[in-house]
Amino acid sequence: MLLLLQQNMLLLQQQNLPQPADTPTLSPVHPSAAAAAAAAADEAAADEAAAAADAAAADEAAAADAAAAADAAAADEAAAADAAAAADEAAAAAEAAADEADTVATATASA
Repeated sequence: MLLLLQQNMLLLQQQNLPQPADTPTLSPVHPSAAAAAAAAADEAAADEAAAAADAAAADEAAAADAAAAADAAAADEAAAADAAAAADEAAAAAEAAADEADTVATATASA
């Protein structure tokens, strides 16, 4: 049991030994490289924001065009309603004239 404990302790010590010198290590990032990367990321974010603003402006222009088209359609509908009302008035006037002519014809025939 003691021998097993000693072997485990030896294994733990070997695992905690420093790494050999030929083990590759990461070199620290130079501050100017980090600043350049941050600037590039900021520029990309600004480009994305500009593209989003352009898309929003295009959407707003499309909405304005749709509103103008709706206004034009409403004006066309109002003009059509006015024309229909004028046609109804003309039909009523024609019917009244026909009735008057019939009345005159009947009166003339009976005289």
